[in-house]
Amino acid sequence: MSERNTGLLVWFQRWNRHRLQKKHWQRDLIEALADDDAAIMDALTRFLAEARDDRAGRAADQEVLVERIEAIHAGQEELARRLSDCQGRVSSLAELCKAVEQPPEARGPQSDTFPTIPTARAWLVEPELSVLEHLAPSLSPRLAFDVGAHHGRFSSALLDLGFEVHALEPNPAARAELVRRLGGFPGLTVHAMAAGAKDGQAELGLVVDQSGHYSDPTQFASLTGLPLPQGLIRSGSVSVPICRLDALVRKLRLAVPSVVKVDTEGYDLEVLRGLGELRPSILIAEFWDEELPFSGPGAQNRLSDLVAYAEAHGQPFHLVVFRRWGDDRPAFFSGYSTSPERSWGNVLFFTEWSLYEKARRHLATLIPEARFVSAPGAGGTGHGPTALR
Repeated sequence: MSERNTGLLVWFQRWNRHRLQKKHWQRDLIEALADDDAAIMDALTRFLAEARDDRAGRAADQEVLVERIEAIHAGQEELARRLSDCQGRVSSLAELCKAVEQPPEARGPQSDTFPTIPTARAWLVEPELSVLEHLAPSLSPRLAFDVGAHHGRFSSALLDLGFEVHALEPNPAARAELVRRLGGFPGLTVHAMAAGAKDGQAELGLVVDQSGHYSDPTQFASLTGLPLPQGLIRSGSVSVPICRLDALVRKLRLAVPSVVKVDTEGYDLEVLRGLGELRPSILIAEFWDEELPFSGPGAQNRLSDLVAYAEAHGQPFHLVVFRRWGDDRPAFFSGYSTSPERSWGNVLFFTEWSLYEKARRHLATLIPEARFVSAPGAGGTGHGPTALR
């Protein structure tokens, strides 16, 4: 082989070796890239999975956030409603204070009446029931006596509050209506008897309405024989049993009731005397001022007498919810044992200061608190106070 051909052969061998080395390098690069692609795909797969989980988490957080926003919005609406209600009460109270603080000569000929307080709430007509509802969670046992239950207005409210109720109604006509309305109601026991200071029998005076003015003359039936409002007459009497409440509690083997309500048309003090050593947490009795048309000297429910008896028998705190004859708008006061002229209503006695104070604050949100001033010309002569509200 010539020298020239030998040189070509050597160059070709070097070129071929370099080509083969380049192919190895390309193969190695491709294999390395393939390995990197697998790693990248694994990373991308994990990233996508994490992104999906994160998106699901954000969606759940967004739902929670939406719920919280809706709750806040509802709370704002409720707050706005309460604020509007409070503003209405403040306005009414401001008008009330302005009317009360006027000098007597500025009040005009109606100075002895109450300023009007507009309300659409029918339950304000019975603030005593609202007090019972407010205090019920603090009372134990849930046992009540409704003496003079009539058609069961108080009994029905007490039953709705979860009380076991013993309703005493001696008037056959009123008792029949009570049974018709509430008979069979769980927790109610109706007793065909009256309550008094001693066991026995008595004549219950029955009443009819000749004027057509009274929707229910049975509410005026009484054991006292007091004068009746114009248009009502006695229609006879019926003999009814009388039982002391403490004796009835022992006979029925009951616990001391936490609530006793008494409404017996002028006979309430006699009922209280029959309580003996029983001390209900709340005792409610009806009172009449001596200037009411049907309140005679024999009435056993003067406010001063009821307060004196209750204070002497372990119930030193009282609130008075009252109305004036011819004016059904209620007001309340505390600390006095003299009734305003021509007033009637209920006095609520308490064994504990905490219950009394809770009831007083609740009443103050419902009805005006009466202020007392000396009647014109009284001059400290012993006349009772005149209530302004």
